[in-house]
Amino acid sequence: APSGDTIPQEALVVSLADKYDALRSCRQYKPSFSHEKTRALLAHDDRTGLRGAEMFGPEVFEVFMDTHEAFEKIYATVKTETMCETQDGV
Repeated sequence: APSGDTIPQEALVVSLADKYDALRSCRQYKPSFSHEKTRALLAHDDRTGLRGAEMFGPEVFEVFMDTHEAFEKIYATVKTETMCETQDGV
């Protein structure tokens, strides 16, 4: 059982998926980012200085990096925005 200081791995997975979706999706206050830009920000967020293993735990982040292409494919199948431009032109 996790101690009070341990974040369950399931929560880290959901957190990573949520952040991936938020970065890929356009919002009123920001454009969408490409898969590559999103992957780079998850690996090292230059806005916070945090690295992926710090944010999501080393095991969860390693699995993401090993399977990131699947995230891109899944996102493409569920994407509903049609009038959204990416910041980096992709």
